[in-house]
Amino acid sequence: MNSEHPVQKSSRRFFQLDVARSPSTARVAITICVVIFVAAGFVACNCPGFFVVMGIFSVVAFWAGTRTQRVIAGILFVLGITGAIFQFRAEFQDKQRLQDRIRPVNEAKKVSEKSK
Repeated sequence: MNSEHPVQKSSRRFFQLDVARSPSTARVAITICVVIFVAAGFVACNCPGFFVVMGIFSVVAFWAGTRTQRVIAGILFVLGITGAIFQFRAEFQDKQRLQDRIRPVNEAKKVSEKSK
């Protein structure tokens, strides 16, 4: 007679992640990474989220793939992190430029309010 409780059996299967670890999973993750990378190039904004998601999918591909797929996933991960850093930097610079343009206008408003 089996002494294990049925809930314990099913919870054990739930935590086995080797089921999803296959080259086909890595192939799908790499394809998603490439599509996101191409799509991020066509978006006309500073959106680092695309590259962060790409990095997450490349980690999945690295975890589940064969040796060749791991090399490709590693390259995509580096591209994703580099792209995210550049996008964060560009977003910060845009905010600084906007504040530099707004500052004189705000100062002129303050001067005109004081003169009234």
